[in-house]
Order: sequence, then C-alpha cells, then structure tokens
Amino acid sequence: MLDRLIQERVLNPDRVIAGMLHPSGNCTYRINYLIGDRSALVPHATSPVPYDQVRRAFRERFVTA
Repeated sequence: MLDRLIQERVLNPDRVIAGMLHPSGNCTYRINYLIGDRSALVPHATSPVPYDQVRRAFRERFVTA
C-alpha cells in the first residue's frame, strides 16, 4: 500500500522505510533476526536470504548514511 501511495505521489519516498518484512508477533525469531540476534537457529521453513537483503539495505540507507 505504501508503494502505491508513493507512486501516486501521496507520500514522499524519503519518509518511508520500505522493504522491511513484517515481523509478526507470532514469529518473534523474525524480529530478533532483523535486529541482529542470530544466536538461535532459523526455523527450517524460513529463508534468511530476504531478511539479510532487507537488513543490509536498511542499514546502508539509514544507519551508515
């Protein structure tokens, strides 16, 4: 939805942190993984690749900029 609002120029893309995967409260390992705690094993049904890509892009844009 945010992407669409950006495309329609309702939202400024510089004010949106895009690309973050939803860290559902039912899957707290996702939250821990996104914030950097990788001590627990990633559940077998979850691919860490998209999380790593999003986390890297987020850090490049907002943390190390």
